[in-house]
Amino acid sequence: MIADIKTVAWRSDPDAETILSLIGSTCCIEDVSFSDIDDAASANNCARMGNPINEEKVEEYEASMRRGDVFPRMVFEKGKKGFVVLGGNQRYAAAKRYGVKQCSAYVVTPLTENHRQAVIRSLNSRHGWGTDKTERIDHAVYLVRVCGFLQDDAAKLMSVSTGGISMRLRAEDTRQQLGASGLNANKLNMTALYAIGRIKDEDTQKQIAKTAIASDATSESIAAVASQIESAKGKARKSEIVKEWAKELAYKSKSNDSIATVVKTPRRDKFMRRLNDMVNFLDRGNDGSGYSTMDELQCSEIVDGDVIRLQAAKIIMRLKLISGV
Repeated sequence: MIADIKTVAWRSDPDAETILSLIGSTCCIEDVSFSDIDDAASANNCARMGNPINEEKVEEYEASMRRGDVFPRMVFEKGKKGFVVLGGNQRYAAAKRYGVKQCSAYVVTPLTENHRQAVIRSLNSRHGWGTDKTERIDHAVYLVRVCGFLQDDAAKLMSVSTGGISMRLRAEDTRQQLGASGLNANKLNMTALYAIGRIKDEDTQKQIAKTAIASDATSESIAAVASQIESAKGKARKSEIVKEWAKELAYKSKSNDSIATVVKTPRRDKFMRRLNDMVNFLDRGNDGSGYSTMDELQCSEIVDGDVIRLQAAKIIMRLKLISGV
């Protein structure tokens, strides 16, 4: 009796072809036996920040293969101990589980280590269960810092913006600079670090960071004061802004401490938080200054005018009723 031979239909993969083209690599389409694949090297390819194999996705793919669905070809590179899977570990695991013995795949010409990392990280951000924006930026930063790619090229490979990469790089540089100055900035997130990094004056930068760390300031508050400092004239004015901000944070901290031992007031906390956020945004969100026109808020009279006036009237009426003004 002849054993039932399991097969999967494979198609071209425009994403893979685009990535290989971006790095200037050539490839050919070959039938590759699964017995010739180096499983250990394939599983250890740093494509994912966490577990490289997603069991749920493998089960989904296996079920699709049993139905006869067509899959994009995997990408292999010939290594010393066999073929290494650069893109398609989930598909490979599913096909093996289904009982497939070989596949049609892209086999690339030997790559440099930097180009190999680019292919692995880029391919795996597009297939399988994909990766979120934060992880893709992590990979892009690795390609820039470790592999020496330009930011524009890393952005194309990882499908992120150049601005997102620049922001992460500046934030990491700022954390390192603050650490060299004796400030442990690990409590500050990337948004806060990026805002601090925009401040050109080193002394003011340290003051902001020290105050932010000591008072657990939010990234929104740090970004707002950084914008004020950027537009301030003279060191004296910058120092004054930092002092005012420190007093504001101290007052908030004191207020929070005073109600910490009594019954919580979630409605008050939510109201005050949103009220402060709106005031800070309207007064400082325009590069450190206040908004005065719809145009500055990227709103138009024709599309947004009536809605803004209606909502503003509702808010003003309700606040007057609450405050007794």
